[in-house]
Amino acid sequence: MLAKERLTAGSYLNNRKGMALYLVLAVLVVTAIVAGMFLNLILSNSRLTHHTVSRSQAYFAAKLGMNYAIEMLSHNEPGWTDATAFDRTICRPDRGPCDKEEPDLPAAINNITIHVGALGTGLLGTRDLNITVDYRYEQS
Repeated sequence: MLAKERLTAGSYLNNRKGMALYLVLAVLVVTAIVAGMFLNLILSNSRLTHHTVSRSQAYFAAKLGMNYAIEMLSHNEPGWTDATAFDRTICRPDRGPCDKEEPDLPAAINNITIHVGALGTGLLGTRDLNITVDYRYEQS
């Protein structure tokens, strides 16, 4: 004679005792993956923001160098009236020797190099003016 097994709520749960452990482990794994993705997103946004700030500071430092050079050339300041090409530098006082010290430069700016071309090298007989900013971008 064949024995018939009856399915009751108690016997079903007795056969599924380990399911809670697997469910808790699955929830923990999914939570860890989501937390890792969220942390990675936060860190990459932080690096992007820091890099954008450094580049913006360099851009405005270049504008400072350009305005300074135009001001010096338009007022025929001594040392700026040479007919040949020359370079001038602007830096922070703690960054070594340069032509003009500017204590208000951000810490990320190492120096600003102003290259003034010889007379007649620019558009319609003017002078070429090239500004180069040396800045550092440090990831934190």
